[in-house]
Amino acid sequence: MDEFRVKVNNGEKIIRCRAGANLREVLLSEGIELGVCGGRGVCGKCSVKTDASGELTDAEKNQQAKGRLEDGQRLACQVDVQGDISVELEGHLEGVNTFKAVCREITSLTSDIRLFRFEVEGEPLDYRPGQYVLLTVPAYECSERPVTRTFSIASDPADKSQFELIIRQTPNGLCTKYLFEHLKEGEVIEFEGPEGDFGLTQSSRPAVMIAGGSGMSSIRNLLFEMKNAGDERPATYFFGAETEDDIYMLDEMREFEKTIPNFKFVPVIHHPSDSWHGQTGLVTDALKQRCSNLSSCEAFLCGSPGMINASIDVLKSLGVSGQNIYYDSFG
Repeated sequence: MDEFRVKVNNGEKIIRCRAGANLREVLLSEGIELGVCGGRGVCGKCSVKTDASGELTDAEKNQQAKGRLEDGQRLACQVDVQGDISVELEGHLEGVNTFKAVCREITSLTSDIRLFRFEVEGEPLDYRPGQYVLLTVPAYECSERPVTRTFSIASDPADKSQFELIIRQTPNGLCTKYLFEHLKEGEVIEFEGPEGDFGLTQSSRPAVMIAGGSGMSSIRNLLFEMKNAGDERPATYFFGAETEDDIYMLDEMREFEKTIPNFKFVPVIHHPSDSWHGQTGLVTDALKQRCSNLSSCEAFLCGSPGMINASIDVLKSLGVSGQNIYYDSFG
């Protein structure tokens, strides 16, 4: 197997690694921490100067478009080492905001989705609705090192002494395995953040909201914001699920319909039972069936990249401008 060298800070350290090794993991193996990084290119925390070859990933292009990644920089979590490379690390940890919070409550929502409520230790968490945090679970039997992942805030921003996360257990996911099988109420967990620029705009355009699975998190956060502000813009929320058992917080959504002027919740079941009398099919099918011209609307999406990409295509076909589509991708 080919072996390559990673030269750190002009040769202060030379690390040997196998071909195709992830740069962030290579650096971490030598005790070089790049901040709390979720490994998906979402936070941009692991940016480094490097001469590594290869095209920028979509995640890196997104960070570059936001002005968070300069020419000559890459996200270490997105780089696979395919030759001898040099890396400069100076200054990459500026602005890291780490805090701790106590897990106060764990609530089962579906067979694979839970709501976790955390109470912040120290100062309240100063975040904008729509942002996310990076959660780090400690090393345990399935992972020799701590594992960090990003999760969108799901709670009412009126009380920032605590926050809630809606999390789906990921098959073979080291972080969610710990959260679902090991985390206990009363345990202290380390976080970083908040981060992210997803959120409502200040316009009065009608809003189309689309989510599925644990994507309920960010949209729920925004709905609390609308309720608290008395936001009167028309808003329709399409939530996609495989079966009726995968629909959750239905009572809360119906309560939002009463407390948020001009708000409508539309659950969509892909594989309904005979007793289901609501919208069926994919969430994109419901969008096409219920809407004809959305040119005056803004759209807010939260969920998997596949769902988001499919929704964007349909939204654009219905007249929504690309610049009026905002999303929180769980890719």
